[in-house]
Amino acid sequence: MQGDISYGKYYSTGSSGGLRGGKRDTYEGGLRVPFIVRWPAQVPAGRTDTQSIVTAVDLLPTFADVAGALLPKGYQSDGQSVLTLLKGGSIEREKPLFWEWRYGKKSGKKPMLAVREGPWKLFVHQDKNTVELYNVMRDRLSQ
Repeated sequence: MQGDISYGKYYSTGSSGGLRGGKRDTYEGGLRVPFIVRWPAQVPAGRTDTQSIVTAVDLLPTFADVAGALLPKGYQSDGQSVLTLLKGGSIEREKPLFWEWRYGKKSGKKPMLAVREGPWKLFVHQDKNTVELYNVMRDRLSQ
């Protein structure tokens, strides 16, 4: 218990900061988290970027880029190095990002598949055979 807030016994609880969905959702409330980097003399201090997309699959290519290491021959990452972004530049995603929520039986309430390309995010409810499409930057709270 922290202050007056009790998150209960379940480990996957907490605040989604007003975004739709929660932990383990394909909605932004389950996926969007801050990415904070501190690297003196390399990463500009105090910079905030709300437009770029960085995800866990970008970490290996980025760390290899930082270290000057080559990834194994034939290795194809789903991510990309974001070193230029960290150093104050900008990047364009080379590939769309995909998510699949697999936990027990079909949810009935949550879209289980999602894909994001640029500002667009498409959700697929497999059990309902429906889709939702949002502009993530414009429709921030609804998706």
